[in-house]
Amino acid sequence: MEVERLLVIAGAGTGKTTFISDKVKQWIESGVEENKILCLTFSNEAALNLKQRVALQTGKEVFIETFHGFCSWFLKENNVDFKILTEYLQILRIHRLGVDKATSSLYAKTINKCKNLSLNLEKYRLMLDEIEKKLRETGFENLENAYDDYIVKSLTGVETPNLDFFAEDFKRFESYSKFLKFWEEYEKKNAEEKFFDYEDLQLKAIELLKSKNPGFTHVAVDEFQDVDSNQLEILKLLGENSNIVVVADQNQSIYGFRGAKNDNIDKFESFFKPQIVTLTENHRSTNQILKAAFNVIKNNGRGILLHSSFEGPPVKVVECENSQAEAAFIAGEIVKLKDYSSIGVLYRYKHHSTFLKKELEKLGIPFELIGSDMLNTQIVKEALVYLQALNNLQNQSNASDLPILKIFELNGVDKKTLKELNDFKKKYKLSIKEIIDKGLIENEKLKNILRKLEEIKIEGIHKTLESICDVFDITKTYASRDDRRALTDFNDFELFIKNFESENSNLNDFLDFVEIARNGSVEVEGKPSTGENVKLMTIHASKGLEFDVVFIINASKEGFFPNHKQSDLIPLEFHDMLKRIISKKYVYKMTRDNDLKYFLKKERESEERRLFYVAMTRARKVLYVTRPLKSKKDLEPVKFISELEDYEIIKPKIKTEVIEKEVKDLGLKINSFSFSSIESYLKCPKYFEFKHLLGFETEPSKPLLIGTFVHDLLREAKDIKSFEDLQKLFEIKNKDFNFDEREILRMLKVFWERNKDTLKNIIKTEDFFTIELEGFKFTGRIDRYDKTENGLEIIDYKTGAPPFVKVQLMQLGLYALALQKQGLEPTRLRIESFKEKPIIYHLKNGKIIGKNVEESLESIKQKLVEIAKKINLDYNNSFQCNPGYQCSTCEYRPYCNES
Repeated sequence: MEVERLLVIAGAGTGKTTFISDKVKQWIESGVEENKILCLTFSNEAALNLKQRVALQTGKEVFIETFHGFCSWFLKENNVDFKILTEYLQILRIHRLGVDKATSSLYAKTINKCKNLSLNLEKYRLMLDEIEKKLRETGFENLENAYDDYIVKSLTGVETPNLDFFAEDFKRFESYSKFLKFWEEYEKKNAEEKFFDYEDLQLKAIELLKSKNPGFTHVAVDEFQDVDSNQLEILKLLGENSNIVVVADQNQSIYGFRGAKNDNIDKFESFFKPQIVTLTENHRSTNQILKAAFNVIKNNGRGILLHSSFEGPPVKVVECENSQAEAAFIAGEIVKLKDYSSIGVLYRYKHHSTFLKKELEKLGIPFELIGSDMLNTQIVKEALVYLQALNNLQNQSNASDLPILKIFELNGVDKKTLKELNDFKKKYKLSIKEIIDKGLIENEKLKNILRKLEEIKIEGIHKTLESICDVFDITKTYASRDDRRALTDFNDFELFIKNFESENSNLNDFLDFVEIARNGSVEVEGKPSTGENVKLMTIHASKGLEFDVVFIINASKEGFFPNHKQSDLIPLEFHDMLKRIISKKYVYKMTRDNDLKYFLKKERESEERRLFYVAMTRARKVLYVTRPLKSKKDLEPVKFISELEDYEIIKPKIKTEVIEKEVKDLGLKINSFSFSSIESYLKCPKYFEFKHLLGFETEPSKPLLIGTFVHDLLREAKDIKSFEDLQKLFEIKNKDFNFDEREILRMLKVFWERNKDTLKNIIKTEDFFTIELEGFKFTGRIDRYDKTENGLEIIDYKTGAPPFVKVQLMQLGLYALALQKQGLEPTRLRIESFKEKPIIYHLKNGKIIGKNVEESLESIKQKLVEIAKKINLDYNNSFQCNPGYQCSTCEYRPYCNES
């Protein structure tokens, strides 16, 4: 009997899953036993959906599983002894080895990618040896010292010919070496406890499939374009002597970050020589949407023009003044459409939905967040605050009091009392619990809340959550408001807890994992409810869903191609798609690097185009593509809009109003501002409220601790006579901190080389000042000012990246105004950054002048006064969150209802 090998190219909405269920029915009707049929999918939900369809069509129960589920079953069938290390446990395991939370997620993804690229520990070590060998060809005995010397020289104006490539390679070598150390520890721990991560499951299954046949004669695969290298190898082994059918749409390959390869279809064709069937009849979208989607995707070189029996309206491209106007337009259209459950709003990154969520809440439009956004909803944040507070109280450690303070606020304690608690905490160096227990603040409400909290026992994560809900009426409060969206979010959260608890019931581990997941490092599965609400989600989360009306929002270049860089700990040589360029012989390394950059840029553009295509084809009847024209600068449209070719442009006249009031109308309550508080307000008004108004303290970050340490050290710089003296001073002071010696000594060397000849000119260091401007007091601390031939030079030390130019000008301008009040005449202003080159400004005729920038002290003064007025305006109304990418790293995010 001839073996069937079939590749089905099925465009969006052409019925991929239906084709597979029909094919299984055909096999069964032709006499194939159901236990000989294997269907593979990519999610538990897809597997369940296909099982239900097949059971309905055939009355039979066929083996339908995810790839990981199949591998686990196959290994257990062959008596392999192991436990599964899920994604949750994998990241936590790496974190427990001493890696910070954000890096734990990066390391976990890198380990998985390495295993997918057949890059095991031994190969990774050999690769590192090769890099080290190449580095030693430079003749340096001590590579660390050579690198540090290069950094110091490059930052102090000393030419370092031909060392740029050495520095770049050494930096990679260091990051690879650090990663390898933890990878080795991770594998050792897994071996000791017989744990397999998901990639281990696949690799062990591949090994076993070479000698054992699982007995399936007919294999079907859904969403084949999403398979990774190991999964393709599994299919080769399964399909070697079996019938195999795969259904794919290369234009919907959007999981490159998980290891999916865009050339899978070509590899399948090459290995299996299949018959190819193309499905072109779309059962979902209108012809207008399909034509526009084809016009976009054809620019990737492959596109199939699908057709439908409905023509429909053209795609609508909406250009709005800014993100607030965009949100107002979308909310207004949703009100007109009325059928909320048939509307999907899709975005590239989670923070793009912030303004729209506010607008929908304002208009009372019910909506639901799908996926990991659920962890950032208000009701879930409240629940997590209670869990965190209980965990902190039980551990009796130096944990933050922020969760308890937030619980007081949730239970009606006013901000004045919260500020008072914080003041006592700072004054007496006591915890909030100790302050209340000792009776330093006599407040029955605080005592009752704390007592109720302490009476709750931690008995498993979900059971503890139920106790919290019983005692503090969290869900009842939302139910009384008929807030269905919040209750749906809470139900999703309970499911999330149960899934985690099935593997690990430790509350501390759970809270650590939530922090990782909350920052977008881990996708949290979540499917839309059938409720009457608008669905908001990332484009990735929308895969497999469809809506009558779809809004693709923030379709700007910045929206799809932000500037933040992503780390990669896998050398380029091991990426299949780059081997052609890497293997070429180049005369100049720079030429090769430029070719690589261009290739990677085009690859990323192709993947983002496929993502845009997926978003477009979620729409059944109407498709809106909206974009803001301005943010802090003019925003370019994402290039895919111009590729649509035929569309309707809408330019709504929606203006966002800014409320302006005279300061005299406000009843001033905040009169004094440090510059750091001004900087915080510019960063985010809500951040200012938490940090400077309420005084909520968080664990200081490592960069902040280093900055404080270096500033304190350099206070004594005037009396230092040699670098050796400076080094000794560092060693004495570092005994109490144990900071990384190399990092700080490198900064101190930069400082010394730049300043050794001018230390004798120091007039003052750490100069505290207060200056009054139009009734407001501004305070600050000038790191240093020196005497020069033409007046004074103000110097501000930076141990991290310098702030934006407008903040630099405002800070240095305030310092100049303060010294002028003392009768001094600053003429030169310097940002002395120890990790970048110094930034020099000159002060002449009341104006700060720098490279491509000029601003008067009077202008800076007015800006400072205006910010003070805005802070008071917010104090009398409310401090708003400034949403954006920065929310993901904000220490107050768990306690902010708007981030």
